[in-house]
Amino acid sequence: MSSTRFDPPEVNSKLHNLVILKTPFKQGKTWSHSTRINGKEYKVTARIKEYDPATGRMKVTYTVNGVPGYFQNTYIEERIFEPGCGMVGFSNLMPGDIPISKADVKDSKKLEEALINHMFGYSLNPEF
Repeated sequence: MSSTRFDPPEVNSKLHNLVILKTPFKQGKTWSHSTRINGKEYKVTARIKEYDPATGRMKVTYTVNGVPGYFQNTYIEERIFEPGCGMVGFSNLMPGDIPISKADVKDSKKLEEALINHMFGYSLNPEF
């Protein structure tokens, strides 16, 4: 799908020329390549964060360091894929700082929760 609000029409992602998935599918698999955000070239690192081999459902996180205007100058997108449906969930980090203490930034669970709370997203799954 694409957004028709822009000219030219484009997907809601800030990442351009993105390698969305790469086989073999397994949790923890990573890949990197160059991408463009707002006309500037960056390196994106993708990681299969969750993978259920029984259903084929997976969550992939795309991280781009050095992007000004985002928390710790890092842009993040997450996408959820299901076989036969394609992408069923999308979220991306909103610009701006996140109100989290320096101590909590060092706690991976608290940092992940703060990031999730600062993301915009949508899903075809009513549980999300």
